Amino acid sequence: MPPCRRVLIAVFVFLCLPLHASSQAGKGRFFEEVDVSVGGAIVPAAAPAGTGAFSLGSGPNAVRFETGLTFLGNYGLGFGKTGAYNGDLISASRLTDFNMSYLHDFHHSNRDGFVIYGGGGLAYVRSRYVYTETGCPIICFPGELSAYSEVISTNNIGFGGQGGVKVPLRKGVGVRVGVEFWRILGSNALEPIIGGYTSNTPGYPSSSSVATNPDSLLRVTFGLYYRHNGR
Repeated sequence: MPPCRRVLIAVFVFLCLPLHASSQAGKGRFFEEVDVSVGGAIVPAAAPAGTGAFSLGSGPNAVRFETGLTFLGNYGLGFGKTGAYNGDLISASRLTDFNMSYLHDFHHSNRDGFVIYGGGGLAYVRSRYVYTETGCPIICFPGELSAYSEVISTNNIGFGGQGGVKVPLRKGVGVRVGVEFWRILGSNALEPIIGGYTSNTPGYPSSSSVATNPDSLLRVTFGLYYRHNGR
């Protein structure tokens, strides 16, 4: 079994153990919950975003599996925005993330009519953007174009936390407002070439790599949820 799969299984078991203990202690029965939300990122750039999630819980505890899509426009994760490096251009940037968090209800009251929750976990983040280099490094040789574009993709691991407020409405349906913060580690990625460039293009190597720096994602979302078999 690949090491990464072993790590994911170990993390899943570790996060689910408190749910089993809570159920055995009679603190609550198991429940399933799904939610769909829209919102936006604040860090590293203002950008629209959307998420969908499935949660499995018992009592005040839950494990949440979420996938999200964030459109960062002219900001490359771990690289910077357009003009950050020699005036080069970043475009069509987007993040796809899959995260798993252990959450706990810190406040739940039928009288108050809302739930405050929070917790933390791990995330896998895939970044993709188009990088366009304008101008030649020193001088343009005969036959060398003054601009070329590449699609850069990176696979990143992150860790962080999330929290929010849920307001039950009726028959398991409610609204939620959530805030997530993920610290995303840097990585290296190969640069597949687009736009007609080949290894025979003067002044361009047959393959190259780009190193990205650690970065952060702060996202705020609002949406609906449905809980089955829960309180």
